Amino acid sequence: MGSSGINAEYMGSSGINAEYMGSSGINAEYMGSSGINAEYMGSWRTLNVDDQTSEDITKTYKKIVEAELDDIAGEILSLLTDKLIPAVQGKMDESEVFYQKMAADYFRHLSEFKDSDGDKPAEEGVKATKHYEAAYNIAKEKLAETHPTRLGLALNYSVCYYEILKQPEKACELAKEAFDAAIQKLDSLTDESYKDSTLIMQLLRDNLTLWTSETGGDDDKGDVEQVED
Repeated sequence: MGSSGINAEYMGSSGINAEYMGSSGINAEYMGSSGINAEYMGSWRTLNVDDQTSEDITKTYKKIVEAELDDIAGEILSLLTDKLIPAVQGKMDESEVFYQKMAADYFRHLSEFKDSDGDKPAEEGVKATKHYEAAYNIAKEKLAETHPTRLGLALNYSVCYYEILKQPEKACELAKEAFDAAIQKLDSLTDESYKDSTLIMQLLRDNLTLWTSETGGDDDKGDVEQVED
């Protein structure tokens, strides 16, 4: 979500993940760990913008939160990179997209507080980008434009471009591409995925509006079609 907590990202829902995670029992583990991770990231972001507490206290608590985040994300990333991703690599299906996206999300969260080299992202940011790219290449080929996993991936990947890689034009391009492609296929949505897909599309739209206003561009509403009930 970025340090401001404004930019929206998609963490997934149990209904979506259960399609390909529930039978293995990993879905419950992921949902639990992602909830914990989101809680710690929320705490870190709050501390990062807190100007009411003394600087020394803020620094102390930030170090504690960062250490906890390192431990949690480290365990999950080891599981992903050592076992889960290798187990599905080459399948070119939703499970591979999901695991690659999950790894990217954790690396992106870590990169928010890791040291970077000037304008370049931290090592974790580079790794996040590689996993997002791998997932997105498969998603564009194998998943429908309105598939919640593909849309959620596009949303988080665009946030990575904006917040971590500092490439707002690329972030807007990716978000708009995903939104426009999905809206052309709304008629193909099933009742099961309609709520999730349209929610993520709205988040893409919200980010586009925010980002274009922050970068001084026009929110080209004529080019990005409105989502209607």
